[in-house]
Amino acid sequence: MIESILIGIAANIITGVGQSALKKIVNNGSLEEEIQKAFDNALNQWTVNYGIKEKEKIFTKSRFSLLLECVKEPEKINTLEKSTADIITFFKLELQKSTTAWNFIEDIHFQTALNKLNSLELHIKELNSSFINQIKAIEKTFDDALIPYFEAFKYQLNENNNDLPNQFHNTFIGRKADLDNIDYLIKMSDKKIISVVADGGYGKTRICIEYFKQYIDNEDNYEAFVLDVSAYKSLNFANQLKSEKHIIVLVDDAHKHPNILNDIINTANRHDNVKIMLTVRKAMYEDTIKELATHNRNIGIQKIERLTYEETQELFKSQLPGLKEIEIKKLSDESKGIPIVVLGLCLVTLNGKYKSDLSEEANFKLFVRELKNQVINDIHIKYLIDKEKINKTIQLLSFFSPIKNSEEEILELSKLNDIDVGETNLLLDYLEEYEFIARKSEIYIKPDPYSDTILLDSATRIKYLLKKDIKIFIDRLIRNLVEVEQSERLDFSIDNLLLDFVSSFKNKQTDNEEGISILVSNLETLKSFTYKKPRICFLAIKDLINSKAASDEFWHKEEVHFFYTKSFKEVHENIETILSIAALNSHKVTELDDIYELLLEYKTKKVESNIFQQVFRYRVYDFFEYGYRPYSPCERQTYLINKLNDSLNDVIPELFLANHIFNSIKTLLVLEFEGESYYDKYTHAFSWGRHFVISNKTTERIRIDALNLMFKLYLLTRFEKHSEAYFDEILRILFFMAEDKREKYVFNQKAEVELVIEFLKKVLGNNPSMTERSKVIRQLKIFERREIKDEYKDTADTLLALSEHVETPKDRLTLLFLDEYFSLRKNIETILNEIIEQYSDINNFLRDIVEIKLELTQKDFTNFHEVLSHLISNYPKESKTLLDLVIENYPEQSCDFSTLIKANYKDSEYFYSTIEKIWNLEYECVKGSVLWMLTNGRNRETEYYNEDDLKYVEYVVENKMVQALWSISFTLPKYILINPQRTLSIISRIFIISENEREDGHLLHSIFEDKEILDNHSELIKDFVFNSTLEIPLDSHYLEKALNFLENYFGFELLFLYLKKKVETITKQSKYISLSYHKHYNNPEKEQLQTEKDFLKVVQWYGELESKSEYIHKALVEFLRPIQIQSEVFKTEFKKLIEECGDNIDRAVDLCSSLDVYEEKGEFLISMLIEIANELCAKYEFDNEKLIQIFGSNYIRNLGSKSGPAGGPFPQDLNKREELNQLMGKYQMHAKVKRIFDYSLERVNNDIERDRFEDEKW
Repeated sequence: MIESILIGIAANIITGVGQSALKKIVNNGSLEEEIQKAFDNALNQWTVNYGIKEKEKIFTKSRFSLLLECVKEPEKINTLEKSTADIITFFKLELQKSTTAWNFIEDIHFQTALNKLNSLELHIKELNSSFINQIKAIEKTFDDALIPYFEAFKYQLNENNNDLPNQFHNTFIGRKADLDNIDYLIKMSDKKIISVVADGGYGKTRICIEYFKQYIDNEDNYEAFVLDVSAYKSLNFANQLKSEKHIIVLVDDAHKHPNILNDIINTANRHDNVKIMLTVRKAMYEDTIKELATHNRNIGIQKIERLTYEETQELFKSQLPGLKEIEIKKLSDESKGIPIVVLGLCLVTLNGKYKSDLSEEANFKLFVRELKNQVINDIHIKYLIDKEKINKTIQLLSFFSPIKNSEEEILELSKLNDIDVGETNLLLDYLEEYEFIARKSEIYIKPDPYSDTILLDSATRIKYLLKKDIKIFIDRLIRNLVEVEQSERLDFSIDNLLLDFVSSFKNKQTDNEEGISILVSNLETLKSFTYKKPRICFLAIKDLINSKAASDEFWHKEEVHFFYTKSFKEVHENIETILSIAALNSHKVTELDDIYELLLEYKTKKVESNIFQQVFRYRVYDFFEYGYRPYSPCERQTYLINKLNDSLNDVIPELFLANHIFNSIKTLLVLEFEGESYYDKYTHAFSWGRHFVISNKTTERIRIDALNLMFKLYLLTRFEKHSEAYFDEILRILFFMAEDKREKYVFNQKAEVELVIEFLKKVLGNNPSMTERSKVIRQLKIFERREIKDEYKDTADTLLALSEHVETPKDRLTLLFLDEYFSLRKNIETILNEIIEQYSDINNFLRDIVEIKLELTQKDFTNFHEVLSHLISNYPKESKTLLDLVIENYPEQSCDFSTLIKANYKDSEYFYSTIEKIWNLEYECVKGSVLWMLTNGRNRETEYYNEDDLKYVEYVVENKMVQALWSISFTLPKYILINPQRTLSIISRIFIISENEREDGHLLHSIFEDKEILDNHSELIKDFVFNSTLEIPLDSHYLEKALNFLENYFGFELLFLYLKKKVETITKQSKYISLSYHKHYNNPEKEQLQTEKDFLKVVQWYGELESKSEYIHKALVEFLRPIQIQSEVFKTEFKKLIEECGDNIDRAVDLCSSLDVYEEKGEFLISMLIEIANELCAKYEFDNEKLIQIFGSNYIRNLGSKSGPAGGPFPQDLNKREELNQLMGKYQMHAKVKRIFDYSLERVNNDIERDRFEDEKW
């Protein structure tokens, strides 16, 4: 029977002699390790179940003798006691997890060899002798109850120990305050017992050992020991405490030994030089203390929290010094600051494994199992909940995490567990209470590695769950299973599950919101494991794209985004990301070909997509230089350039293919690229990843090939309109010719520049177009503003000469139109005069200007207006001729040439005859041009304005030609000086028809910029403001001058009347007043004291309102509040208003609550409100809620905007606590008022002492 073989293996593995002999039989290093690992895991599981702390003591002499007897006489196996038989059972289960090891053990050849070895009497004697020697060594070690800590933790302190989670010699990060507190409790306080309390894995033992190393070892009169619980009853325990030195005794995991704690403490109490340190699991602390006699509870407690976010990062950096900052932050988030998880993640990272492999580490598995069992036991004992129900709930959380904290999903959990939904909710509450899970919008076991470990331990159950309806969770189950699929503990294949999931992409429903949401969820699941299974994920996307080929809605639907809803935009973003990851992890040409063809198909359907750029752009993973190990450097980019070269032959390509090649080349020619951006939710910092393309043989070859392909593409499409962008991209290479004084990495582009120069010479020597010439000229003249490298100066001059060499004055004039503006503006007069001199007839010059303008009509960057400006200033007669020429022969160009009127606007007859001609043209732009000519065309010189000009504006307004009003926002108000009623009437009508709030604001603001207008027509303007500006938002920047005008010219009462009318208008329209954060009315000409007096009128108005709105009436109070209130006048008058309320308590409360418009009230206002509240409480019955309203709910309940460093109290809360303490010490308070302030202080303290290590704040 197989059990006898397992006993035979166990009997040998226990001793050194047996291990040597077994090694020769197995003759396979990896198999030997597998068997040893299985036996160790079995022992670990056995020690947990039987509560035995030291593995060395598992095998007593009697138990080992029984094993040897079973080796000699296999029939005695059935007589083994249960505890010993369980070791063999666990050993069998562990071996069966490794198919290789189990097959080897079942092999007849191995069994024969083992039986032959164990049948040798000499070998049995050697085994027995070796075991006895081991036992003696162990017993000698544990003779004493007190062991020096450096002996007790010899393995952990050994610098050769590479087991990170079990190292006590590695760098200790943070917790300085905790160590200082422990030192105080040990050396200064009268506490006899010091409890170090924390959850499992938080480093309780480690901090104690670190304390001994840092604070005790250097003290001659202190010694630190660890209590050996198994040897505690030794008679020499009390004797060991007799010492002239101070003795510190560490009882590790004291919660596991509550029965002996009283004896230990009683013994220690008899010695003044002894202090006891306990490490206790947080959840077990209360129950452990209950076991102590009352007189033994003189305990000092030091609670250990998680590492702070900063400390967590430092710990990762100390163990993983080469890891990038972003990866450090991600791992920190993953670990949640739990030291055992931090060090475990470091270990698997150093071993080159996935982070999910942490769940396979033997010690970590054992720790998580202990932790889970402890939580289950604690909840069972405290709430009498069945252990199996708790365990089943934890299992489901590990399978389907994260679970939405919704009725629907919790109901599904209860159905799968066959537990009442109410009881399921209670279970979740209890698990959250014991901090085993997080339960907010989502429910999950924290941190993730715990969840992975529990999932693998419970994997057998998944096979049965798959037979049930779990479609609501299937996405998350697949995601979690793929994460741990490499584990041998996952005893079933997930391939069929994955196949079904991938096949489902062939028929996804997207005709409703639910279908889109499900698809987005499926894609996010796919995205989570694309790096592991790129081919499967690619096929899923291919099926999806093919299935939606005929769905126009899928490709082009315009969507309005709503919160908490999914959209096609998210679908396509996920598709792009998945294909990007798939390409990055695909290395066969055939696989990349498939992806390329799918991308082309996708691009033809969604033309605006930049999916090719996303998939083939450079990433840090493409470069050895960034610390990565790519399969082949820049593999995707190399594939792409080869593919593009194959796709372009000597025939002019279609527009789609040409643009595709061009955009792909642009992707390959970038010199900088985006790295991974990261939002740090704990510090609220956003890291933008920017990296340089590194110059190496691969990238240099790719860029040269890309340039040559660009040359070929341009020459094939040279005379097509879309080729201009191709030429621009070629010219960009010339920027390398300029000196770059920025201190950053520079890619060596010398070879590229040489290629481009030769190409440009070829183009400029082969009938170049004006566009080609001008583009080269503009590019080279940019270098006049930047220092060009010496080696390129002659080359630049040569290219510039080639580009500027033309035969005719018209060509030269054309180049002038297209010249680089900044270099041209210095000498435009000289150049233009030279060109004019080349014309024999000035009329030909003028006609050429129009023709060139027509030829360049699509180019908005020309120097057309600079040419016209020169003509206006220097050639007024010719300007007149040119404008007439355009109106008569090129009327459609009249608007563009209308600025020429500035050369002759003082000739009134000519001016008005010209604008009449333009006005009567039937082009959309002419009305706006005429309005511009009336004001700006006359340089805004009002002496040339005429009242009759307004007829043009009135025509535009009457016909609602709002697009023509663009030019008069700053100029129309000047006509108030000519005819105020008529002008103000026009402006009022503009406000009615206009939809451009900004232009309306400029128009309104311009009225109040001119003091002459205000002084001469104040009454008219007042009426205008009352009648025409009520619709303008209250916090509009443009309204402020109008409000100042009302107050400065007519007093605050009139301003307030206007604002109340505005409130009435807003109320009727069922709108509300929206104010920016710091927006309030300000009159710089008004004194502070008068501002406070006027504010009293506003407060009084608010208090007298029968019906009031927080978002309208109180918003107006906020708008009119002074920046601060500090005068005794205000205090006196405000208290009078309170007195006038008499028995109307609600009105008095409303008056006080009006001061809520101050988020920071300050001592002056709060002290005033304390006096008022004291007086009211002395006269009337007041409930707490009304008292809170007097001071403001936000003030008392400590609400409002706050900001500060993550992981600590907000500075605003610390200041508030200090303020409240000062107020309560400085001012007399009625008992009821005092209670309100006590309540407020409690709220502030709670906020300060909140769980700073919650995931969102940690």
